[in-house]
Amino acid sequence: MILAGGKGSRSLDPSKPKICQSISASKDIASFLLDQLAEFQDSKVIWMVSHLADDVLGRIYPLSTNMDVVFDDGNGTASALRQAKSKIQGDTVMILLGDCIMGLPLRHVADNLDATSSTYFFGRETDHPEDSDALVLDYLGEVSSFQPKGSASKAETGLFYGLSGITITSREVLEQPQEAEDFQLDVYRNSLKLHKPISLVKNSWYVRDTGTASRIHRVQKDFASGDFQRRAKRTRSAIFLDRDGTLVPNIGDSRKSVLPGEVPEIVIQEIKHANQRGIPIVLVTNQPGIAKGLLSYRGLLNSMIELRVVLGEAFFDDFYFCPHHPEKGWPGEVKELKIECTCRKPKPGMLLEAARHHDLDLSRSVFIGDSLVDMLAALSVGAQFKYTNWSEDGEMLASAIRTSIGGIASDID
Repeated sequence: MILAGGKGSRSLDPSKPKICQSISASKDIASFLLDQLAEFQDSKVIWMVSHLADDVLGRIYPLSTNMDVVFDDGNGTASALRQAKSKIQGDTVMILLGDCIMGLPLRHVADNLDATSSTYFFGRETDHPEDSDALVLDYLGEVSSFQPKGSASKAETGLFYGLSGITITSREVLEQPQEAEDFQLDVYRNSLKLHKPISLVKNSWYVRDTGTASRIHRVQKDFASGDFQRRAKRTRSAIFLDRDGTLVPNIGDSRKSVLPGEVPEIVIQEIKHANQRGIPIVLVTNQPGIAKGLLSYRGLLNSMIELRVVLGEAFFDDFYFCPHHPEKGWPGEVKELKIECTCRKPKPGMLLEAARHHDLDLSRSVFIGDSLVDMLAALSVGAQFKYTNWSEDGEMLASAIRTSIGGIASDID
């Protein structure tokens, strides 16, 4: 299902519907959706249109096969979905927002999702959290709540991810009575009501909202510079970064917070530069304090929430942590976590998991860290290693990130 009824009143050209806004001389927003649909020729496509429907249909009709059309009655996306129910074929439904630019191997990602979940929301770090619906993850990485746009509590309740305009759910969920005008909230509530598992797909590819003129300008800039193409590739190189001793001072195994100033501004700007260049940047950290009983999962989560606040507009595409520790005998230790695992660096488990989730080419990626275990983890997967450690001025780490960005960008280009 494609929700393509947006008016575009806040877009670059209000005389055009959202889906027909131009990104370059040869590409409009519809082009990116049609590129995605080319990989779903075995599926039925239901277009939901309203504002300037003739313009939208004239744009998509010659290029979209096996399609059907639902005309929105003007009462919102949830209402349009209610009308479309009778046209659904099969048990699985993917819903795409028509005002999003999508550059990702969507068919590949969808086909490789765990079949045990009924509903998937694609989410990412967002630079406009106040204007985005979000899912909140708890300390185990599981979905704990849905936060509608405008919610003031997102930063306080867990790690939140702005929804990216891609939802996969079951026909049974969509057939439930819909009450909210926000279809994503309805899908979330109905999944809970039916006791269907809900998962977040952390999306590090290029999916961006184009609902305002400023957001379209940003996409145009990313497309012209090649940053869109770099992030949209199926397999990408990435920058992996250690946390304690590298990004922030190493204060032992019980860090529960990250304070302003602990990440130097010059480092924040280089992380932001990686974000803007379309290069995934992933945090990987051993947290043995959890196994030793010195740190709770919630304490680790709190430190990550505070780290996000410190980073501001910069962000990590994902982060991975190992809570295990092999040596026994600590007072208050968590016995089930005192094991020989495959994720504790120097073992490569966290790197391999990140590569699987985000289709990362580890042999062309860079790991930046401050220890021998970081170096050995990098070498075990064929990644380049850059040694650095934390300093007040941040020059050493900033330089390592900067040169990694340059090397990855030139390699891809």
